[in-house]
Amino acid sequence: MTGAGFWLASTLTPAVWLGIWAWPVAAAGQAILLLGVSWQLERISLANRVTRDELESVSAQLLELRQATSRPSGQAAISSTHNYAHPAEVSSDQMLLADVKSQLDLLALRMSRGQR
Repeated sequence: MTGAGFWLASTLTPAVWLGIWAWPVAAAGQAILLLGVSWQLERISLANRVTRDELESVSAQLLELRQATSRPSGQAAISSTHNYAHPAEVSSDQMLLADVKSQLDLLALRMSRGQR
């Protein structure tokens, strides 16, 4: 502070100080409060999006698990033949016969449920 500012500050009464600084300080406080609230809302929104994405991922995993546990045990053998370049060249006769048997079991199960 300069000399005149110090003299002015020392001679002002508390009522004058409140009159000079009350509105600017209150306005600055409100502005800071609004910035803080908007920052918190942004953080909550980000956390909500992250949680939603994680829940969607868990939901998809649960659906896959539910589908995997509800399919018959022979269906795993059916899908395994699609991994071969050519099943007759790579697989043994017993493996191909087991694959055909599991496909027939799956077909019988679907027919018993009325599925196509």
